[in-house]
Amino acid sequence: MTAMAGRVHLGTEGEAAAADVLAAWEVGSGFECCAVVSGYPAALAELKARLQEKSERLYTLEPDARFREDGLHALAAKLAIAKTRAVVWLEQDPFDEAGWRSALSALNQDRSWLRSQCPALFVLAGPPRLFDLAEGNAPDFWSIVSPKRTLKEAPAWTTAGGRLRWLHLSDLHFKETERWDRRATLQALLRKMEELKGQGLGPDLVFVTGDIAKSGKRQEYEQAERFFAELAQKLGLTPREHWFLVPGNHDVDRTKMAGRTRPSSRTSGQRRMLRKRWRTPGQ
Repeated sequence: MTAMAGRVHLGTEGEAAAADVLAAWEVGSGFECCAVVSGYPAALAELKARLQEKSERLYTLEPDARFREDGLHALAAKLAIAKTRAVVWLEQDPFDEAGWRSALSALNQDRSWLRSQCPALFVLAGPPRLFDLAEGNAPDFWSIVSPKRTLKEAPAWTTAGGRLRWLHLSDLHFKETERWDRRATLQALLRKMEELKGQGLGPDLVFVTGDIAKSGKRQEYEQAERFFAELAQKLGLTPREHWFLVPGNHDVDRTKMAGRTRPSSRTSGQRRMLRKRWRTPGQ
């Protein structure tokens, strides 16, 4: 069996963020700095690997109390010898605020020297709280950091070219007399989606194609809204951006349509004509 070629996908927003960082390397020159944070260390590792592929040299520095002496000064000497632009990846595992404060203080004080002595793209990488830490401890340096991006989704392995996953729901038929959270099937669906999301296999889109309600009553949609809100939270998908809903025939409150739905003779004639034209021979 031939192994299927694939790649790591960072999600729609994550891929856009990664593209911005890679563009900073490809079109930039001299000293520049960007910052990338994520709650998923694997996402940062993937971005680092992509930068490694693009650049001839990638140096990793650990932000700590000796960052200026053992990190920056030694790096400047290497860059002077190489005479080509490099990527400098700043990350610490595990994350230590004291070490980062020392490193950020050094970057803040040496920002003019960095511009003249370090032709490199510096990448500050860490968990989401790194942004607030940098802004608070190195405000002047932070003002020149661009882009600042967040990788929000867990990385997922996909086939070459990427893969789009979606969840398709239909004929839910919520009833006004039945609480959604008492339906075993919906509870099982929530658990499964949470499991898949944790494995990096959650859907990218949600389609709900008709018959959300049983008879189009307000109370039925209130039940549906509660379920959809819970599902959206489990999946981490914004309803306005990642959900698509269309109504079905049960999504009409027919008690409010009395006298408005009687077909005209013309409509009835059209239906007869279509049935005659498209019926199967022999029927």
